[in-house]
Amino acid sequence: MAAIELRAVSKRFGDVIALTDTSLSVADGEFVSILGPSGCGKSTLLFIVAGLEQASGGEVSCDGVPVTGPGRERNVVFQEYALFPWRDVVGNVTIGLEGHVAAGEVEQRARHFVSMVGLAGFEHHYPHQLSGGMKQRTALARALAMEPKVLLMDEPFAAVDAQTRESLQEELLRIWSANRMTVLFVTHSIEEAIYLSERVVVMKPGGVKKTVSVEETYPRGYAFRTSEVASSLRIELHELLR
Repeated sequence: MAAIELRAVSKRFGDVIALTDTSLSVADGEFVSILGPSGCGKSTLLFIVAGLEQASGGEVSCDGVPVTGPGRERNVVFQEYALFPWRDVVGNVTIGLEGHVAAGEVEQRARHFVSMVGLAGFEHHYPHQLSGGMKQRTALARALAMEPKVLLMDEPFAAVDAQTRESLQEELLRIWSANRMTVLFVTHSIEEAIYLSERVVVMKPGGVKKTVSVEETYPRGYAFRTSEVASSLRIELHELLR
């Protein structure tokens, strides 16, 4: 059974058609990126899977269960960090746990995931004391702490510099390889989609244009970024986006 299934999904915002007759299946534990130009419906599709938007037509399910709203089995990491400025790193990570996890376990679990994303030693720093990359690591730790089956990421690394972006990509793949949750990752970057994904779903305005497989095993390092395989995929994806 697919972890994520969209069948003939459409979405309208008044007179604007964001998606039409869009179908997509993502297997359990698969890492899939959605690539496309601005305004093609990438984020709308992601938010429909998250339950933050309702489809105008079609069917959306997670593990065979219809998606009718947000659920703890699906968690979203946004481009904006959405951190509470009055809470430190641990405090921001515990937000999703409070009321759902035994009180004595909340901070322990938060510290575990803070360490997992490489922020050990910064547990009591506040957002204004963190770099952009550290803020996004905090947002990622907050999502992971809820132990979702599906992780939905909406251009999460777009606001950081190139070096930090590569570091975060590597960190994400390390965590994904260890946990094997299903990841649906929206990006504008061809290089990012190639490096991270098992499949890249290329979108055109209103729906899916083509799906491209990335036939490269994990772990992936710098050598893959500069390989002939990656270069060939860049050319193919660039042509699809033109």
